[in-house]
Amino acid sequence: MTTTGRSRGEQLVTPHRPAEALFGLGPIEVAGDTARGHMRTAGWMTDAAGRPSAGMLGVLLDDVVGQATLNARPEGCWPVTAELSIDVLAGLPVDGTVLTATSELLVGGERTGSARGEVRDPAGRLLALAVVTAHYTDGAPDLSRTPPPAPSPRTGAVLHEALQATLGVGADARVLVTLPPGPTAENAAGMGHGGVLAALADVAAAATFAREDQPPLRTTALRVTYLRPAVLDDVVTFEARAVRRGRSTGLARVDIVGGDGRLCAVASVTAGA
Repeated sequence: MTTTGRSRGEQLVTPHRPAEALFGLGPIEVAGDTARGHMRTAGWMTDAAGRPSAGMLGVLLDDVVGQATLNARPEGCWPVTAELSIDVLAGLPVDGTVLTATSELLVGGERTGSARGEVRDPAGRLLALAVVTAHYTDGAPDLSRTPPPAPSPRTGAVLHEALQATLGVGADARVLVTLPPGPTAENAAGMGHGGVLAALADVAAAATFAREDQPPLRTTALRVTYLRPAVLDDVVTFEARAVRRGRSTGLARVDIVGGDGRLCAVASVTAGA
């Protein structure tokens, strides 16, 4: 059951920016309080160990599940993702398979909206579940502004290679990943896309679990709490550390820090054998 606050705003669809092109998203279809979207996987969507990354679903789910909260926004407001959680139920493909995400609104109130979604493969197999909680803020981004050029198909691989090259372990055993300045990771408001931040947090967390003498772990759950917008005119840093790394389970925390040194988001990543 859904609940609503003030009268809803005009029907809009989450606008696509370079991040959506980079992660292979197609158009979003809207019907009432539900939404549907598609994503074509690619070979570069892997973690530091070369395994399919759960975080690659971040942009798809932030957009499609977030669309349900956009549908229910009060007049004159815009949803800003406050939390994105993803539970991965099965192995993910990176071979060009097209995945489908669907979502439905749970609650749409005056200041908060919440929606849940799922991801399935072409055979209908359930791969992941997600929940997005959004806060409604007054005003809306300028959707008429010209978007930056869409990334080329090679951009994803180049970004992936750059991220792997910046993987570094500090003196305190923290893994560091840096996102260079630029519009590739921006959302409709011109800030860091929550789904891209989730994807890179998962890359950083996966590196903390890598051990040559222990079985490999894969992400089973990813939760990101967004605290403030990530400004993309400076480097954004992902600082990951393993809270626990056992033989069959792992837990990592990732701090996402803007160029001004302020904490933008915190991710919690759970992994299993």
